[in-house]
Amino acid sequence: MAKGSIVFLFVFSMAISLEGQSDCDFCDFLSQVGDSLRGDPDSAALARVMLDEYLQSSMAVNPVYQAFEMFEKADSLWDANRFLGAYQVMEEVEELARSSDDVYIWTFIARRYFDFNDYNMFYASLDSGTVACSSTESYIIMAGAWQDIDETRQMSQCLDDAAKLAKTHEEWLDVADAHYEYSGAEQEIRNALYKADELSRNPEEKRKVAGGFRLYLADVETADGIAPFGLSPNEIAKPNVTLPDWESDPAGLFTWLCSQVNQEVLVSIANADYGSGAERNLTMLQNIVRTELVPQSLTWNPREVLELTRWSQGPDVNHLERAFACAILCVDDLPRVAYASESNGIVLLESCVMLGDDAMSALLGLMVALVEGSAYEDREIPSKRKYACAAVYGLVLTAGYINPADDRLETLIPMLELEEVKALLSEGMSFELWQDLTNEIVPKILDAQPNSFQLKELGALVSK
Repeated sequence: MAKGSIVFLFVFSMAISLEGQSDCDFCDFLSQVGDSLRGDPDSAALARVMLDEYLQSSMAVNPVYQAFEMFEKADSLWDANRFLGAYQVMEEVEELARSSDDVYIWTFIARRYFDFNDYNMFYASLDSGTVACSSTESYIIMAGAWQDIDETRQMSQCLDDAAKLAKTHEEWLDVADAHYEYSGAEQEIRNALYKADELSRNPEEKRKVAGGFRLYLADVETADGIAPFGLSPNEIAKPNVTLPDWESDPAGLFTWLCSQVNQEVLVSIANADYGSGAERNLTMLQNIVRTELVPQSLTWNPREVLELTRWSQGPDVNHLERAFACAILCVDDLPRVAYASESNGIVLLESCVMLGDDAMSALLGLMVALVEGSAYEDREIPSKRKYACAAVYGLVLTAGYINPADDRLETLIPMLELEEVKALLSEGMSFELWQDLTNEIVPKILDAQPNSFQLKELGALVSK
């Protein structure tokens, strides 16, 4: 990964905390950072300045940021035993909340009063937040706040009011999700999903409704009648080129792994985020195995636990679990390989090596598919094709492990830029694993094909 990319990811990781800003404002900010970094890719200082300026402008107009600054002041006064001053600041925050349409502020105010051991003001703040609700979203926020303290009557009333205001496909899906999270009322969930289905405007929205029936109600029959669970790897793959002499097989490894995993494996992956969302994750994983389809695009459940499983390492790692997780992530990457994680393929390769010949044989076709999907036109030379470095080099290592004497390896070298591969091995995601597998596989390729001038370039990648 180039240094400019690292700087941009650094900025992005900080900027995702900018809750409350519009998508347009956020995208404009990222665009400005990206333009600056293209001109000066090592300018982390410039990125920091731009982020600070954005944060300052955000705080000036965002009542949530203003509230948090005031909370800090109230906390300092409280810790100094200046209780009257702390309450005066809290009154100012309440005035801010009354002038804002963001009921989240009332939930934060309530938590502060709870910390102050003022339970009367704690409940009064939640009441004020509920009274301030004017949309499906705001009633759902307050339903969650009441549910957090087991006040089921207020929670149920908020959900009823949220449904009364719901008018769009998205809002009815939110109502269904809230009932699943808070009330567990299956009939209310079902009614909300049917409403969302009536308002669906395209196949993607139909898939979301069907996903609700599967996830919330385990009603596979109704869900399948609305939309398929997902797409097969062959349907997801979008090759931009066809590699001569190489056979693409996007589905082979995924299908094989679906036949190998059991309930224990799925439960383990589902609980990878310290058990958070385990039930949702397990339902999604079970449906992936049952249908041998991958939902498009992967949502937080189960993407988060798949990515966490990908990072498992050490002598006790379960390679079947990790390979299954990485295979799903790789299949999901197929339409956008050029922007995909550099870790998915290399971690998958290591686990498939540990799983044996059947896994490696099936992996080869997926690696070819990733390369074919990564091709894009060179902006400077439109007639020239470029490829994602991690995809091509991943194929080199996979094919080289299976058969170091494979004469097709030579055809991949012109698709690589050696400096990009060196960066991948020194500063890319999972760079140590890339280097370890390079040290293991490349010498065998060079020994098997000593007369290949093109393959000799790979020798520079082996660390001493």
